[in-house]
Amino acid sequence: MITKDEYDQIQNMIRPDNIKPMKHVFAFTGLIKCGECGATITAEHKTKRQINGNVHYYTYYHCTKRINKNCSQRVIQVQDLEKEIAEILGGLTIPPEFNEWAMSWLKDENHKEADDRNDILDTQQKSYNECVKKIDNLIDMRAGGEISEQQFKDKKAKIVKEKMYLQELLKDTDKRVDNWLERAEEALIFAQNAKLAFENGTLQRKREILNTLGSNLLLIDRKLRINLENCLLPMKKVDTGSDNKKSGFEPLDLCLDKRKNTALGGARPDWLRWQDSNLQPLR
Repeated sequence: MITKDEYDQIQNMIRPDNIKPMKHVFAFTGLIKCGECGATITAEHKTKRQINGNVHYYTYYHCTKRINKNCSQRVIQVQDLEKEIAEILGGLTIPPEFNEWAMSWLKDENHKEADDRNDILDTQQKSYNECVKKIDNLIDMRAGGEISEQQFKDKKAKIVKEKMYLQELLKDTDKRVDNWLERAEEALIFAQNAKLAFENGTLQRKREILNTLGSNLLLIDRKLRINLENCLLPMKKVDTGSDNKKSGFEPLDLCLDKRKNTALGGARPDWLRWQDSNLQPLR
């Protein structure tokens, strides 16, 4: 037998009100703003039960309307939003002119990185060698009876600690080689692999790709508008039949050198600030 108090406690524990709601993971929350009012785009799951017993699950993205409660923007299903993103990714390519310039730029940057890294390594290596000399001198001093055993132990502990610290600095600097190589490789292959990686990736991977595309992601009229970062603009596929060819890039004030300007001009990117998901200029 159980007491009434125990019975009430059990009932409170199993009541539906005490069932914790399932937490859902949304790939694109926090990355997109409403193109009408500027509020954040959020997401939610919806369940629809039909009379015949069928159950359908939907994921919608929509404006929170925290800035303007009268915002007129409608919801968009996650499949449609992903299609918008995939179309943008599918429109990215690396034209030969840009690739040639990029490889030359990469070599220049690599030389700068190597010089900087080697200067740091030289300084750190000198400090490390001096530390090793301190250890050698300490041993000589102890062997010559110049310092006591306790003094030897105290100085040894201090120098060994310094030696370990310098070793870590050398390792960290050495890792710059791998980190630099990884960053350079990612920059060059992003446009080639992003669409496939997005379509087959996990939620986290999709989020990373979308975040890499650029800043100021806007959703308006169920269309995703994106301000591609300057580094990705030259990779955008353009309509070769356009009569709107621009010979220079003054509107963006990118301070391009002559070689870069020629390469990007040959690639014929559309330098308008905003683009829709079909990669056409906004009117």
